[in-house]
Amino acid sequence: MSSLPEELIPESPEKSPCYSCHKVLTSRIKVHAPSANWACNYCHLDVGLSYQRYETPFPISEKCFSCHEYRKRIWMNKKYVHGPTSTGQCNICHNPHSSNNIFFLKKPIWNLCISCHAEKASGTHVLAGFVFGKSHPTHGRPDPSRPGRELVCSSCHNPHASNYRFMFNNDCQ
Repeated sequence: MSSLPEELIPESPEKSPCYSCHKVLTSRIKVHAPSANWACNYCHLDVGLSYQRYETPFPISEKCFSCHEYRKRIWMNKKYVHGPTSTGQCNICHNPHSSNNIFFLKKPIWNLCISCHAEKASGTHVLAGFVFGKSHPTHGRPDPSRPGRELVCSSCHNPHASNYRFMFNNDCQ
């Protein structure tokens, strides 16, 4: 991971011109490093237009990959790449400022996945009848591959990229 340039980090949060209006962005449990350091200009570009003065590049992934370059090397070399990842829209799933969820996700994993894949929420999943009898649960059960954790979509599927159809986790990266 790259480190933030020191010249972008204010002496204290209060010294950031963004702090007084946007301090709520760092009020959640997990705070992303640029936000925690109030290095807003690392991601937001001053384009000088009053109605959109501090833009974020679109797609945002190139900015994200400037720190998370190892992820780009791994994911973009996989056979199957999830839509938000392939289009560079990390912020569809992740909150780039802070989150109360693991990995800065906008919602808990299962809720986030079913917001696009609603058909998987019913409990009748592609393996229905094969493993669990009449229905294959998609949450609310212990995760057989990760003791002590709840079964969620990422128990079986990689949310970014995979070399296997249906984004299976078989390659564990």
